[in-house]
Amino acid sequence: MRVIDRRRNILRHTWKKSPQRKISDIRGIIIHHSLTESGSADAFARYHVLTNGWSQMGYTFVINRDGLVERCADYSDVTPHVGDYNKHYIGICWVGDFRKQEPTAQQYEALPALITFIRKETGLSFPVTSILGHQELPAYSWKQCPALDMDSLRGNIQAGVTLPVRNNFNNDKKIAIISPKIVEKLGSLQNKVMWDDAELKKGQIGRITILKPINLWKRDEHYNINKARILQPGEVYRVYGYDDRHGGQYSVGSGYWITKMDGYVKYETPSKAKMEALKKL
Repeated sequence: MRVIDRRRNILRHTWKKSPQRKISDIRGIIIHHSLTESGSADAFARYHVLTNGWSQMGYTFVINRDGLVERCADYSDVTPHVGDYNKHYIGICWVGDFRKQEPTAQQYEALPALITFIRKETGLSFPVTSILGHQELPAYSWKQCPALDMDSLRGNIQAGVTLPVRNNFNNDKKIAIISPKIVEKLGSLQNKVMWDDAELKKGQIGRITILKPINLWKRDEHYNINKARILQPGEVYRVYGYDDRHGGQYSVGSGYWITKMDGYVKYETPSKAKMEALKKL
């Protein structure tokens, strides 16, 4: 993980000061997305301070699209990012609009490393149950931030797995935020092929929806498997391949596999038209 310390040169209000807290006041971590397709800590600081009139930028850390982490505040700073909850939560912002974009592989890799970094520096354990999406706080269920499947994300953090999770997602209602038709139109404008509410990636042959709890397996170079974690109903993963080892397994990327089990997973393939459109990109 690459970290740049911006605490002494990031824009702050000329006279407004943020309240202070003790480390013992901190109860958890809130994950945000920037709701912008690009950006940086400097851009967010200008908006928060110059437009919103806040004392400082709202996030303690910003994870850029290339995985670079910008450290923007001290843990003692009560930064303005979740209203009445500010005193008790550290804010991490991923750059991106995850209603129609996905976090990059570099961002997925940086997040668990950053959480480990914060745990070490603060001495706080931060169990995964204390890592929340902005949209999961009672006062912000309307916010759709970070618009990710936080249950899957927490499961992956717990297991040390950096697989992508579903975006354009309302965690409480378990539904897409923007309709698949609108997402598909947005995708065509960005030279992407959309399959319902998610981008169809090159090399992808299908998708799996988890129907009942089932193991996610990690294979080594000798095809031996070790359990990574238990996947939960509703989780959705891209499929990049299939083979007959271990009773038949689907490859979901990065060396991870899901066993073909009737009643436990639902496997679907995209239409021929979508596959042809993908080849033309």
